[in-house]
Amino acid sequence: MPGKRINRRTIYIGDDLNTMLENGSVGGANPSSRINRMAARYATFVQELAPQRWTDGDWQAVITAMQGMTINQPFDAMVLGIRLKQNAKLKGADSAVSTLAYRVENLRLSELLAVVDIAERAIAAGATGREVLRAWLQENLAGIT
Repeated sequence: MPGKRINRRTIYIGDDLNTMLENGSVGGANPSSRINRMAARYATFVQELAPQRWTDGDWQAVITAMQGMTINQPFDAMVLGIRLKQNAKLKGADSAVSTLAYRVENLRLSELLAVVDIAERAIAAGATGREVLRAWLQENLAGIT
């Protein structure tokens, strides 16, 4: 069929995902259905854990700080607060970045990971400019900002 999208992919199942699939913690008829259920739950966690009432400027500062940053393990996300502090010290930096750095450092790890996830998705979508980011946030985080 022309235009039909095939969603079949070959992926490597790492230890964390394999453990979740093998121990039956997420039900489903097959690995694909279990992965889809986990992804839906993950998306809900991110939505629920994302900071409420952040401004476009807050998200812009986070995205700027995360440019070129790689988060491989959950605790690596804690570097974001340090990056924001460094950016706050740059000449001409908005004083709100310093306040944001403090707020980021006081997030629980789960909240921080939600922030990182949102920022990584925005960066991947090319939503790094203020207006494009605002539109992306409205489309992807309804009720959060």
